[in-house]
Amino acid sequence: MSDPSERLENLRVAYQILKRNVIRTLRTQRGAETQLNQQIDEVLQFSAALQLHRNIAPPVELATAEQSLTSMVDALSDARHLSSDPPTAPALVVTMHTSSGGRPRVDIDREVLSQALNLRGPTHLQDVFHVGACTIRWRALEYGLVEPGAPVYTDTPQTDGTVSLYLRVHIRTGVYPH
Repeated sequence: MSDPSERLENLRVAYQILKRNVIRTLRTQRGAETQLNQQIDEVLQFSAALQLHRNIAPPVELATAEQSLTSMVDALSDARHLSSDPPTAPALVVTMHTSSGGRPRVDIDREVLSQALNLRGPTHLQDVFHVGACTIRWRALEYGLVEPGAPVYTDTPQTDGTVSLYLRVHIRTGVYPH
């Protein structure tokens, strides 16, 4: 068994090497999940080794190292979701606000809306497009993606020459059939 001061110095050197490797990985491997996961494993292995030898490290130095190791793991985890290549094309625009006086019109890309409506209804899509479900229904109707619903009222000519207006009413009772 080696002297505790030697073991502590070995831990310090190993920590400096680990820190250098983490910095290099963060600079060169953004978005490369496999390499980042390998580096996270190395940090966790060092953390386990540090815990085995915690009795030889000064408490302040131990706390600093533990905090630093946690920060390394967080930074490496975050780097998995980043890309080192910025996008070359502009971001996909699925809604576009146009101003023509009055309330601004919101246009939704026809193809995107068509695909989205195949997956979900307007109520579920309102959070995706950041518009109300009614706007989604209007755009789908304008693009011919859906058929209009039954009319709310109908005019029916009578034999005496008058026109009767029939209003279709839907009353919510709070009781839904199972």
